[in-house]
Amino acid sequence: MMALWRQRTSREKLLLLLAAGLVAAALIVQVLVIPSLSARDQAAVSVREAENTLTRLERIKTSGAAYVPVMPASPSEDSAARAARLATDTGLVVKAAPTSTLPLHFTFEPAEPTRVFTWIEEAENVLGLTVESAEITSAGPDLINATIIFAGAPQP
Repeated sequence: MMALWRQRTSREKLLLLLAAGLVAAALIVQVLVIPSLSARDQAAVSVREAENTLTRLERIKTSGAAYVPVMPASPSEDSAARAARLATDTGLVVKAAPTSTLPLHFTFEPAEPTRVFTWIEEAENVLGLTVESAEITSAGPDLINATIIFAGAPQP
């Protein structure tokens, strides 16, 4: 390799060094500078979103607003129908429809985990249901199969 380098004229050596420097500079820009600038821009957007969220929360806090459940109870619906409607509103498809007798069984196949857990939380907080058991298995990347059993459901 050194013999090949020694055979080059000084002009060729200079051109090869300039080309190597250009490649190194391009590599540094692609690997370090561009991702850093992109991350900085994303961070600025995140900070603005966080500031807006904090401003809205502070406005809500100072206005004396009260929490109103997302799904008010309807006297004509039983707990199973209300929970099924809440699942549909959350974006879930109920595979096995529950009966109105306790315990309430709900099956979702396949479903996004965040939607299932959001639905469970809302069913407990809004409807007053209590999870008796849950069977959750993987249904592939980012999906689950879930069977949720509620007990102690209050009747409207």
